[in-house]
Amino acid sequence: MQKKIEKARAKLEAKKAKIEAGLTLLRKKDETKLANAREKLERLRVENPKKADSFEEWLKEKEVKLAAKASARENKAKEKINKVTQKVTILEEEARKKCEEKGVCKI
Repeated sequence: MQKKIEKARAKLEAKKAKIEAGLTLLRKKDETKLANAREKLERLRVENPKKADSFEEWLKEKEVKLAAKASARENKAKEKINKVTQKVTILEEEARKKCEEKGVCKI
């Protein structure tokens, strides 16, 4: 049972790392998109101020949408991590119960 718990913990850590890496990658993509759009806005301000105003409004909307999307992604990632953590906790509880039944506890 101890091996099962250790294996589950290792899986949890691997899953956490994978989820965090995915979130980091998506954050960087979002930041790059926004940085490129801001650069375009600066160019438009010089070249075409009227178009720059409408683009700035679009950019503000885009920032809000990206922030909402990022928040939803992070919440979903937290849920996934919590599910795996719960599985490990359940395994530990089962192991503790079996251990108590047998009368030999190392956990």
